[in-house]
Amino acid sequence: MEYCHQVALRQAWAALRHPSHADWLLHACGWRRIDALAALAPHYAEPLDAAEVLSLLDAALQGGQPLALDVDQAGERQHYHGSVERLSVSDGQWVFRLGRHWLHLAEAQIDSAWIVHTPARHALASSVELFDSRGRPLLTLRDAHEPGQRDACHWRLQLAALARTPLAA
Repeated sequence: MEYCHQVALRQAWAALRHPSHADWLLHACGWRRIDALAALAPHYAEPLDAAEVLSLLDAALQGGQPLALDVDQAGERQHYHGSVERLSVSDGQWVFRLGRHWLHLAEAQIDSAWIVHTPARHALASSVELFDSRGRPLLTLRDAHEPGQRDACHWRLQLAALARTPLAA
């Protein structure tokens, strides 16, 4: 029965036409996001080491690439857009500046990280998502592009370099 439920999730996920529909789908089907990502692996999600997320932030800093971030704090989701202007890691704390906002994340909070590919109208929209030990979202990183546009080439290449499983065409 569980296998059939996973197949239905994969089929519904593949039919998505916008990344914003993913949360609705998971809620409607009764899936926690962290559990759904494990069920969607390796086709649409892949586990990632937290240190690789730091390398992604550093590449954005070095390349001046704008990012979109969603930060979940105390049940509230906050959205930020901009270029990573500063990045430091000290005593297990990630501190980075995105635009005019300073963001702090304790490395000890991070239990898992995932590369996630969500179908959109013309392509897959890819993100990196971090979760705590209770499966709650901590941080989501995405390419900062206009709605309806594809992820930037540099973003797709950076994620492909981190991926262990090549994404099927």
